[in-house]
Amino acid sequence: MPTMADPSHRRASYLAAPLTAHSSQEKRRQLALEAQKQRRTHAIEAARASFRELDPMEDLSLDASSASEEEYAPAPPTAHSPPPPTSEAIAAKVSKTKRKAYKPKFKSWAKNLLSYAETLDLRYSLPAGLENEWRAVVVLKGKRCLCATASDQAGNNTILYSRVAGRALGRFNTQLPPDCLLDAIWDPDLAILWILDLCKWRSTYFVECEAEMRAFFLSSKLTELPTQPYVPPTVEIPPGTTNARPLLVLPAPSNAPPLTPPVLSPLLSALSGPSPPAQSIPVEVFFPSDPSDTTQLFPTQLDIPLHPTGLLLYLSHAHYESGSTPLVSWVPCSPNVERGMERGEGVERMRELVEEWAARGGPAAVVTSDGGAGGSQEVAMSPFVG
Repeated sequence: MPTMADPSHRRASYLAAPLTAHSSQEKRRQLALEAQKQRRTHAIEAARASFRELDPMEDLSLDASSASEEEYAPAPPTAHSPPPPTSEAIAAKVSKTKRKAYKPKFKSWAKNLLSYAETLDLRYSLPAGLENEWRAVVVLKGKRCLCATASDQAGNNTILYSRVAGRALGRFNTQLPPDCLLDAIWDPDLAILWILDLCKWRSTYFVECEAEMRAFFLSSKLTELPTQPYVPPTVEIPPGTTNARPLLVLPAPSNAPPLTPPVLSPLLSALSGPSPPAQSIPVEVFFPSDPSDTTQLFPTQLDIPLHPTGLLLYLSHAHYESGSTPLVSWVPCSPNVERGMERGEGVERMRELVEEWAARGGPAAVVTSDGGAGGSQEVAMSPFVG
């Protein structure tokens, strides 16, 4: 018996999986947000309970504090104390320390501390809440790393750790303040550190803050940094010079909400294609006017080239999550899209969906009952913040 034509694809719509099966990524986002709300509620209740259980402060006195200080004061040296180390022992210890300095150091606390975005599923529609609930951050060429700062140690106050293993990538000199933890991308070819997100700033943690607040605070603090010295790798450093090539710290280019077609179309067009066109941003730095003398730096404005590799979309009211999370979505540039997934991910596919959105108007994300975009039976999905 010949098969009857089905131009409206009604048969496929009856056999298709329910709509909820196509929104598993959106479900994971909602579950992750709900888990964050529960953790916040539990933390507030625990803090309130601890305040209720505080004992009266009647027994506090200066005498008690001074007695405790005397109790823990170091004991004076005695006849049985070990003799002070000799110069030979000190030299051997310094030599051992120098040998250890060349070995890669692994820090367990830095392992998998950064967030790991899920690739955005664009097979059926744009993500929910595209206009008002997401922020777009351009990811530039380089190595994703954790940036940790400390007090100035021989001029090198910044250590970079690899994202997965927590291996020390190097120690550098920056204008960042001490006791910070930043999610960054290190470009060794340009000697630039692109800052993506904020975890800690001057001993204050921001992982429990919303992404939009973290972005605002980070942008404000980075603009307050003094004019930074910059010696690009193309300039040769004289031998014997220490700390002559500082690391230039810059915020990654980003777009705040609302992410509408007039905002997204030029951005995605610049990121799509086999090789994105070369772009640059002007930055005021201290630069050596004479390449042979890197000690003399003068204020000048340079055009820093941009080499994008994709786009990160941050859910603006989500906290910072370590490890893999659906609250951050990754949209790779076209060359980075896996073979066979051209219609399911990447900036080129997102650009097509944004153009369809601009042509039809209305909500950003529209999904039909058969899982495709467009059609007569529409289910509007909430807009997206940038």
